[in-house]
Amino acid sequence: SIDTILDVIRKGVGIGYVPENVIDSQYDKDYFQTITLEDLPMIDICCIYQEDFLTAATKKFVEMIKEKLSNKKE
Repeated sequence: SIDTILDVIRKGVGIGYVPENVIDSQYDKDYFQTITLEDLPMIDICCIYQEDFLTAATKKFVEMIKEKLSNKKE
């Protein structure tokens, strides 16, 4: 989770990346944005879930991902 990544970074155990909007620049002065000169490679993301345990929000998220993937195949 993003909280776990931020905790690891704050404790000095490692590095990580998170969406820019989760960093509160007022309090997180040790975090910074880097600009890369090269395009970053695409990554694969796997989604594993159990239908019986999805909340309304996660159901919507899964539907959106499935829709996006089906549109990409066309």
